[in-house]
Amino acid sequence: MELNYRHIERDAQLATEIAHGLWGVGNETPYRGGLNIDERLGALRDDLARYTEWHAGEPDGEDRAIYAKKIADTEAAIRETEAEIAELDAEIAAFEWAASESPKPPTEKQAASRAAASSACGLGNRLSKGMSRKAAFTKAWAIVKNGGIELPVTGVSFGSRQAALAKLSTYNPKSIIVLLVPDPDCPHDPEAIAVKVMVNGGRGIYTLGYIPRAETKVVRAFLGSVPEIRLIDGATRGARIRFAA
Repeated sequence: MELNYRHIERDAQLATEIAHGLWGVGNETPYRGGLNIDERLGALRDDLARYTEWHAGEPDGEDRAIYAKKIADTEAAIRETEAEIAELDAEIAAFEWAASESPKPPTEKQAASRAAASSACGLGNRLSKGMSRKAAFTKAWAIVKNGGIELPVTGVSFGSRQAALAKLSTYNPKSIIVLLVPDPDCPHDPEAIAVKVMVNGGRGIYTLGYIPRAETKVVRAFLGSVPEIRLIDGATRGARIRFAA
């Protein structure tokens, strides 16, 4: 990929320089160089043939001198482009040779770093749909470094939810399935995400509460995943859910 970008940068720069050098008079169409270096070389050779033909048909005078200069400039551009192609071909050959060599297996630390980077990039891309790219990747790295993110469930004191939490506490937490469901009809927040639970093997789904409003943009990146739940005993029962990185 690095070589491809270098091709583009060099081609664009050289095409501009050749255009200014070759087309200084008249209303002729500017040099038709593109981003492909081989196509540029072909275009230069076509131009050389055309200038040579036009030069031969012109009587001695200013126009003939102009075409003579264009021929000389084009020949120089052809030589430079051929040298550039040869240089890039050598770099590509060296790159392909290095890539074909059996690489050393990464160390455990390197493998872990690559896995973390991959996870952070994937999460950052998902988070960027709801926030700026910089904020998304900063948040993604923090989540990955912490091994995930744990959030409280809000609204657990509303209605009969305290009784529901007391009932849930009699089950093995691993048998409690958590579902995250966007709730656009929520009167307090159209971006709300409801936390619904069901017991494996049981019947019905119960709305336990909601994701904290400040974290809904983050949690949208985890929609479709199944978080773990941790029940909290106390005078007011509560619950926290955890998403793996």
